Amino acid sequence: MLILKLGAALALAASLPGSPEVTPHAKVQDSARWIWSDNLTDVRDAYRLFRKTFTIKSRPKQALLKITADSEYRLFVNGAYVGRGPAPNPPSYICLDEQDVSKYLTSGTNTIAVIAYHLGIPSFPRVQGRAGLFASLSLPDGPVVTDATWKTSKAWWTPSDIKFSPFREYCETLVGADEPTGWTTSKFKDAGWQSAVELGPAGTAPWTHFVDRDIPFPMHRAATPTAVMFTSIPMGGTMDQKNAADILARQPELPAPTGFDGASLLTSKGLLFLGDGPGIAVGVDFGQEVSGFPELTFESYKAGAIVDVGYGEGLETNGKISVKRQGNPDADRFILAQGRQTLRVFHHRAFRYMVILVRGGHVKVSTPTIIESGYPVQYKGTFKSSDPQLNQIWTVGRRTMQICMDQGFMDCPWRERGQYIGDGLAEGAVAQYAFGDTALMRRFLRQAQYVQPEDGMLEPAYPSDWIALHGTRGPNRIPGYGALWVVMLEEYAKNSGDRELLQELWPVVTKQLGWFDKYRLTNGLLGPVPEWNFIDWADLKPDSALASLNLQYLMSLRAGAEIGNILGRRTFYAGIADRLAVAFEKAHWDQNRKLYRDADGLYTQHTNALALLTVVNDQKRADDVIRNMYDADLKKPESPYFEGYVLKGLCRWGAHPKAMQVIRERWGNMVDKGATTFWESYAAQWSLCHAWSCEPVALLSRDILGVTHNALTGITHIQPNPLDLTSAEGIVPIAKGSIRIGWKFDNTTLNVELSQSEGVHFQAPAGWNVKEIVVTEKSGKTETFDGKSPIVLKKGQTRITVTRQ
Repeated sequence: MLILKLGAALALAASLPGSPEVTPHAKVQDSARWIWSDNLTDVRDAYRLFRKTFTIKSRPKQALLKITADSEYRLFVNGAYVGRGPAPNPPSYICLDEQDVSKYLTSGTNTIAVIAYHLGIPSFPRVQGRAGLFASLSLPDGPVVTDATWKTSKAWWTPSDIKFSPFREYCETLVGADEPTGWTTSKFKDAGWQSAVELGPAGTAPWTHFVDRDIPFPMHRAATPTAVMFTSIPMGGTMDQKNAADILARQPELPAPTGFDGASLLTSKGLLFLGDGPGIAVGVDFGQEVSGFPELTFESYKAGAIVDVGYGEGLETNGKISVKRQGNPDADRFILAQGRQTLRVFHHRAFRYMVILVRGGHVKVSTPTIIESGYPVQYKGTFKSSDPQLNQIWTVGRRTMQICMDQGFMDCPWRERGQYIGDGLAEGAVAQYAFGDTALMRRFLRQAQYVQPEDGMLEPAYPSDWIALHGTRGPNRIPGYGALWVVMLEEYAKNSGDRELLQELWPVVTKQLGWFDKYRLTNGLLGPVPEWNFIDWADLKPDSALASLNLQYLMSLRAGAEIGNILGRRTFYAGIADRLAVAFEKAHWDQNRKLYRDADGLYTQHTNALALLTVVNDQKRADDVIRNMYDADLKKPESPYFEGYVLKGLCRWGAHPKAMQVIRERWGNMVDKGATTFWESYAAQWSLCHAWSCEPVALLSRDILGVTHNALTGITHIQPNPLDLTSAEGIVPIAKGSIRIGWKFDNTTLNVELSQSEGVHFQAPAGWNVKEIVVTEKSGKTETFDGKSPIVLKKGQTRITVTRQ
């Protein structure tokens, strides 16, 4: 059967190389047509199979296949799995993937086969379009293109009306008996299949532009459970799929029969489920959060046995698996054919725990598997210190970031998989420090020009059907996120050195900043703005949100001014920013409390943290704010996301010990409670894997190892901060390579070993009264410095000894 052929191929499939330049119109064969199984425009939750058989005289050295689909595809050539896509874009700029499939071809008869899926309703992270498939393969024997000669059939999924979450696709129902055996191979007979319907050539609406893929293809690898949690007999409930998640969420209920311990599920022998009557359930633990495509192999004694599979990121307070976290029915159904078969879920599922419930027949289940799939990161960055807790925090943060990267950044891999601007600002730095990757951020930023509305304010998550999903509450764009997009672009440029993207996106910058013009008061501050002024999940009053928004707007003006300077463009952004800063200082500084007030009698850590990053300009003022912002009456962040701004504000003014205290308390608490990825909120009531919570990864590399890099200037600045640590070491990826650093500290002397590129400036820890700094090059040459100025190091390996008074 198909999935039996897919299993090994998917598990072993590596990320395929390729970062072609994005172009508005990609070249394809003129004869290629958009196709579908019919010409209907109202298609919902539709899975379709497509095939094309052709002959060639010999296998070519290169065979470039361009392919895309609305909404998704899985590609096979001669029975072998090739890859999935496309990367999300709005339909008018649909992403066109290119793969060299020559290694899959053979002389004689060949077959291209595709599973295409169209959601047909508003969602994250894709914009609603129209069902369609497009492919164009260039061969010496002549092109192979999608047209009416392709054969099509319905797949083995039954459409569902149960949403996996409000933001995503539907729960799946896979009917094993409907899977055509061997349909991806050339030997399959498709005479009974229908001819595809042509929808139009390249450029047919809504797919008016092709954009070449600019990121690597997703990786795939298999993972299996580490433990069996329970076996159980359900106490009731119907076989209706609408009840499945409720039944799964109640397990364990009655104890399973004696001798049925579920342990053999984790062996190659599999486990026999006596699925008659109420059935039997098993809960398994994968040991950590995973994200990908669940795959199960069954041997059913008869057709029609039902297997419901539920997923949970965590455990509820009663110890049961969170299959219905936030009310979402996170479960899929497999209806089995007689005999042996392997079935794989089409859409991503993110979870740690799985509940398998078999009813309606005797079924043998082998070890459940997930084919993890996502962005092909490389572990270029590392961090290790004398504090095991900090090491674990860095590693858990890296894992969180990794599975929140797929064909775009994601807020979380479970609930909506949305690419949010606020999250992205945190994600960009972590992706750089952990993986040395800037390509995914480049794609995120570049997509803005395809989705920016005429008034300039970007939707907070794109590409997505944000307005369609949130329209019942009004437009609900987030002005602060729009402002932060400009900051994100500037930070990307510093990480990557990519001036070309700044030039390309300058019109987006000016339109985005221009949106705020009509809301500026005569003193330069923003007055009340429409839309959704989200700052943090804390319950902030409108005055507090507006105070924080003014400072986010100030950040964006300064970023816009800097981008303009880089491009040699004259702007007024710096002047507007200076005026706003003066007005904010006058309106919000409270000399008695030595804090920035949001309004009369109203104070938050949010506004004061942002003030540390924007309007505070001397150490005494910073010390006052940091000392007082932890007073009991100040509203504190409710999310690790906004705590990231607090941490950056603390470190900007040398309050690294306080930042470490916050990390050890708040992120350490998550780790102590068994988190394998960081949560959306400290209360753990929502997503348990959320990339906006990863700031400590960047902070530990940037502010404790002490490595920062500006690719636009080519300067890397190294200033370690040992604090209470006795040692730390790591690798920090930068645009032109990596910095290797390790240091040991004995309270008076810091011994540093470096392997560095050119342009590295070293400085003693902040606040140290330095006695001397001794720099020894690999050649043995030694120089002594007084530590008053940064030391410019030569390329190579260097030992540095810093002694303080």
